[in-house]
Amino acid sequence: MENTIEKKINEVNQIFAKSFNDNYRLTKLSDSKIGYSIKRDYDEDVVKKLGIIDKKTYTSLTHLSIDDRDLEESNKKKLPVNIEINCLLFEDVENKFVYNYEYITNQKMKPINISTQGYTLDLLNKQFYKDNEKIELIDIYSEVYKKHIKPTLPLKGLPFRVKVYYRRLLLFALNNFSLLIIKLLHGIFDYNIKVKITTIRNSDKKDSSYDDKSESKQKTFEFLGYKESSRTIISYSLFHFVLYLALYYFHFKPVIIKNIINYQFLTLIYVITSMAIFGKLIPEILIFVVKVIENKIEDYEFKPIKV
Repeated sequence: MENTIEKKINEVNQIFAKSFNDNYRLTKLSDSKIGYSIKRDYDEDVVKKLGIIDKKTYTSLTHLSIDDRDLEESNKKKLPVNIEINCLLFEDVENKFVYNYEYITNQKMKPINISTQGYTLDLLNKQFYKDNEKIELIDIYSEVYKKHIKPTLPLKGLPFRVKVYYRRLLLFALNNFSLLIIKLLHGIFDYNIKVKITTIRNSDKKDSSYDDKSESKQKTFEFLGYKESSRTIISYSLFHFVLYLALYYFHFKPVIIKNIINYQFLTLIYVITSMAIFGKLIPEILIFVVKVIENKIEDYEFKPIKV
């Protein structure tokens, strides 16, 4: 079985390789057994539209691949071809492709990162298809590349630029919501946290890693035998004072609150329990929300647009 799969892998790779001539710089994929990547520098007219400064070299990097699992299914007649193309900065010094768009002055025209599975390969007759119509792999690449650089076209690229603008607007909202929660954590609960904020400043990826929350609770205060940050105690007290004013203003006097106030033991239980929830559980929930948001930010920023 292993030999059969390896044979299929080699067969598919040969089909991929034979589809391109020497003008295309093919490189074997490092993260997949099946497929190739293609590096292509942008044409002069695209470079001019992007307004690239400091003679930086931007390139498109295309991945053509087929999932191993699809290949293992021998009864599968047509194999989905995964195509992903990204706009990257090619760093000659380190010989690396990196996300860094700060040298593109006209960023609304920037080629978009896209992915598609709209094409298939029939391994029996070694033929590629698009909507059941035969097509050459080199033509597939040309189609995807044209979509990739479509934002550089004033009219035809408008729908793509709208998608990108919507994504940036969503990123802006998520980023600011995340920063608001972080400020609340510090201002109300005296928590200083460092999280993975993967945002684009002038479209430059800021890469940092998650750190555990660090509690700067040097000033503690004892409240009915419960030790907590003085800032948290103050916030907790203000919350209840505002709640009291609201209940008084609307003439709302719940029986359960009356019972708690009338009995010292119930008051003590309520204060300790609610303080624990307010000072421990709520910050944990907020920190979790921040991390989820930051993961979403990274997904939206660097995940290709499906076409």
